[in-house]
Amino acid sequence: MILDMRELQMLKHQLQLIRAYRGPLNGTLGSKVHEPWHDVLYSKVLEEIKMLEKRECTEYCDCPKCKNEQSLKQSKDTEYEKVQKPWGWYQNFYIGDNFKTKMLCIHEGKRISLQRHHWRSEVWTIAAGSGSVFCNDAWHLAHPKQTFTIPECTLHRAKALKGDLYIMELQHGKELYEEDIERVEDDYGREVS
Repeated sequence: MILDMRELQMLKHQLQLIRAYRGPLNGTLGSKVHEPWHDVLYSKVLEEIKMLEKRECTEYCDCPKCKNEQSLKQSKDTEYEKVQKPWGWYQNFYIGDNFKTKMLCIHEGKRISLQRHHWRSEVWTIAAGSGSVFCNDAWHLAHPKQTFTIPECTLHRAKALKGDLYIMELQHGKELYEEDIERVEDDYGREVS
């Protein structure tokens, strides 16, 4: 098994705690916890960390340092960009199995379309700003820390009042794609159902 630098640092820290523990038997080092193989493993971990810190690879290889660097590069390459909309923008943060998180920014005085989703439910948490949210057939004032639960097939809409309105959106469902929007009203000339 090959460990990356972060994993090696965590293992080093755990071994340091074990080696530093002084048990009840005459204060001996690591009584009841420490075993001789901990010292051997600790030395190997330190050697591996030094090797990774010193190693300069000219091209990609299969060592832990290169694997870690490649993983970081891939995550940066796949970072989600802001998607501009007529009302502001949104940015996806994380997509998992049957859930997605995103940030919406609705510019002052703008609102998203009156819409519903057939394959997903959403939970909106107001992160910053002030506005209003239409959900469950009523308008509600929206301030930071408020949460709105939007079940599947529920008409909903948000509007920024003073300043931009930031909404953290958590989607749940088996089908999480942008095309699952049925617009009923829209201020920007987009197609409505």
